[in-house]
Amino acid sequence: MTMIKRALILEDDPIIALDVEAELEDADWNVSGIAHNVESALDLLKEHTPHVALLDINLGRETSFDFARACKQAGVGIIFMSGYASNVLPEDLRQEMILRKPIQMPRLLEVLAALT
Repeated sequence: MTMIKRALILEDDPIIALDVEAELEDADWNVSGIAHNVESALDLLKEHTPHVALLDINLGRETSFDFARACKQAGVGIIFMSGYASNVLPEDLRQEMILRKPIQMPRLLEVLAALT
């Protein structure tokens, strides 16, 4: 029996979010939800604990850092997807994976396979 792999996407750009969702589903991942802000992401995290959260750093008026910390507390893996370099991450999140945008889907799937 194959384990269902679940991901949550926190991305304020709906086109990017839907593209990542489609690619993940094609790779047999279940996307438990797409959130465009931290509050919605926290609600999704409470409903369905994913294996991994894919997080944009800059969400307009907020960052995903508080949500990343909530994921860490819940034992959820974190992958940042951003145009920023890792030096923008707070000290406590610098060990987390960051993939530069535009996201190269083969690389994302490779990283996800290593996490599960």
